[in-house]
Amino acid sequence: MPSPVRDEAIRQGTTMFPQQIFDPGDYPYSILKTSQNTKLTSGNPNKRIRAGKWAGMKMKTITLVERETCPDSCHWKGAVNEQGEVKGGGCYMNNMRNAVRLKYTPALMPRVGNEITDYLDKHEEGVVVRWQVGGDAPDVKYVEDWGELGRAYPNLGQYGYSHWHPGTPIGDAIRKLNRESDWGQFSIRFSDWDGPDPSYNGWFGAIQDAPSVICPFQLGQVADCASCGLCWNSEINVLDIPHSVQRNMNM
Repeated sequence: MPSPVRDEAIRQGTTMFPQQIFDPGDYPYSILKTSQNTKLTSGNPNKRIRAGKWAGMKMKTITLVERETCPDSCHWKGAVNEQGEVKGGGCYMNNMRNAVRLKYTPALMPRVGNEITDYLDKHEEGVVVRWQVGGDAPDVKYVEDWGELGRAYPNLGQYGYSHWHPGTPIGDAIRKLNRESDWGQFSIRFSDWDGPDPSYNGWFGAIQDAPSVICPFQLGQVADCASCGLCWNSEINVLDIPHSVQRNMNM
């Protein structure tokens, strides 16, 4: 359906909810949020991962500004064609009106580092950070800063997804972290990617040479991501199925 607010956000290359963008330099609350997403930690009051290499750790998240930090290759971002028409733009963040989105400024990663230090000083079991619930890695330095934090804190797990594919400077920096840790401390999947690295692909990308599995949560096989852990424990490609397909499968 036509959406003037969404279309204007696509034209401006930003979120539909600019009132939810905050400068980390003066944001009065924690940058890293304890996951409240039911997909990530449903029925899990302690918000701890329950499966695989990071079992027992809590999960924190960070959210940047969608579209502002995303590559044009991401079809969910949306685009304006030569005729001035808006095409695509069905980003899931369009439905996350209340999410706190942090502006990428020089103040962001120092604050992230301080919060991680404070948390790990009190929790020796460690913590997992889910990169960018919204948005994407904004530049190579951002990726390298996460790499430095990982080297400083071996009990800091990092996982997430990026549309910056290998062959781009940001994608290559992400691949380097994944490979240096042997898919251990760093488990960042490439979205809609048909290359040799672990991916998380839309249904339309299901035909590929590498073996794939459908997301177990979407099939109702697990309660949440925290009790599954496939995305960070296995290097097999994972397929995301749209809601319309899920409804047909459940009929």
